[in-house]
Amino acid sequence: MREVRASFTCKDYSVNTRRIKEYYMVRDAVWIAARGPLLGMLCIGCLEARLGRRLVPDDFASVPLNTGRGHRSARLLERLGCGDK
Repeated sequence: MREVRASFTCKDYSVNTRRIKEYYMVRDAVWIAARGPLLGMLCIGCLEARLGRRLVPDDFASVPLNTGRGHRSARLLERLGCGDK
């Protein structure tokens, strides 16, 4: 169980991204620009801090993980363009 928990831990803030419902995939160029770890997770706030800007829908990869409203934080939904405006 410890290995699964570690895989969802934000590399900068040590929060469990699964617990806060912030698991997603951004485009490779966005991840590289943020100097993301080769493997691992970052919560939305930490990724944005590394980028120096807020994420926008075009930053996210076109993968099933990023679709749908279920089991996502309000912050992630808003960045994906699915939140209440």
